[in-house]
Amino acid sequence: MYLKVDRILFAHDSDKDSPIDAREDKEKVMWLRNLIRTMHPTASDLDDAARWTACRQAINDYCRRSGNHLTEDERVQILRLVATRSHEEAAAEFNRLHPDRQPIRQSSVTRLIAKFKATSSTADRPRSGRPPTVCRGVNAAAIIALAVESPEKSLRQLAMETGVSRSSIHRILHGYRDQLLGSSEVA
Repeated sequence: MYLKVDRILFAHDSDKDSPIDAREDKEKVMWLRNLIRTMHPTASDLDDAARWTACRQAINDYCRRSGNHLTEDERVQILRLVATRSHEEAAAEFNRLHPDRQPIRQSSVTRLIAKFKATSSTADRPRSGRPPTVCRGVNAAAIIALAVESPEKSLRQLAMETGVSRSSIHRILHGYRDQLLGSSEVA
């Protein structure tokens, strides 16, 4: 492994010694490492049903994690909490009520209240630009599942089977393709 206490090194980096020092990048790499361990366990005593249950859970986590946005119901719940509490207390209470999701901060509550005062709505505004298609959600989950099922396949083979471009598959699998293959060589 290339994991160090203060930095993370990748086997596929061009200079082989490029550290990633940002905390967010470290957390993402650690999360992806755990995702791969969940989807592709090394313990030989796991049966196929348990392995695929873990794989499905990891794919669901991947899809949920890509946005981490508050749902409409969660936003309404925060507005109700703010009616009787400060923003900081509302964030703490929301986090206590939802231990399974990523915690929110007081600044998120403040932004939600400001948005609600400005628009009288908790709905998101329409996004500008072209929406992402392949690299999110169900398509990404299917590609991850296929890569777990056949880790020996190259990106080109996965692209031919799925009809998704090789570069899109690379974007989806980037960061943990090496661990999926079990080597330091990228396909």
